[in-house]
Amino acid sequence: MGLFDFLKHRSRPSNEISNPPATPNAGGGQAKSQTTSIEREHFSLQAPFEWKFVRSENSLEFEFRNQTLPEQLIVTVLLTKALLSVDQLKVVGQQLMGTRLKALEQLGATGRVVSQQVGSGQFEIRGIARDETNKVRCAWVIRVAPAKAVTVALTRYMLEDIGLPFEMYAGSIFDFVQVKNLEQRAGSP
Repeated sequence: MGLFDFLKHRSRPSNEISNPPATPNAGGGQAKSQTTSIEREHFSLQAPFEWKFVRSENSLEFEFRNQTLPEQLIVTVLLTKALLSVDQLKVVGQQLMGTRLKALEQLGATGRVVSQQVGSGQFEIRGIARDETNKVRCAWVIRVAPAKAVTVALTRYMLEDIGLPFEMYAGSIFDFVQVKNLEQRAGSP
């Protein structure tokens, strides 16, 4: 059995991105919300600014582009063949993190784990990387539940901080990531 043989891919149609309704401003008119809500079958999240969905050929990979900053979010869902035990959640998350860090290192970026935690039937691990040569910053969260692993990767195509430090900004997105149907695999009742 290979490192990721416990995962399987299944095709499922994706839902469209939903932007929250405009909220009234102090002048009585409508002001555009500065947060985008993203709802899919396997996950949901909220991100500051307006994000547009970019179609993918893989029905379990989702790309969103920030309309304000040079950034993209890529969400990948990996479904398990069988439900993972509590002990396996951490192992899978750490293996996925190790693979990501190794790939980034091969591309010339320096990355590190910034946090790990277990709770609510899930394991979460977060990482951050910086590529000075290509002027790229990355942050990601991997959430592993019994039936799936969801990775949300934020890439910013500049090194400068805008408002918040990049790690805090990414954390504000990752704090709102929810894995749906924690113990339900695709095709299960």
